Amino acid sequence: MKTKKIVHVESGRVLLEHANWCDSYWTKLKGFMFHPELKENEGLVLVEKRDSRVATSIHMFFVNFDLGV
Repeated sequence: MKTKKIVHVESGRVLLEHANWCDSYWTKLKGFMFHPELKENEGLVLVEKRDSRVATSIHMFFVNFDLGV
């Protein structure tokens, strides 16, 4: 899974220091599964090439903390 920094284009302010870039089926499926905790300045960016209810659904299997979506 690639990690990227998310920066606001106009202000240059860092919005998210460690964004896990999920653009394949497997990286999106794994997401935060078996991840012990969500650290400060850490998150996921789920990238989908098309509109789809099925492809953009989010599961909580084996995720041990609450998500803000």
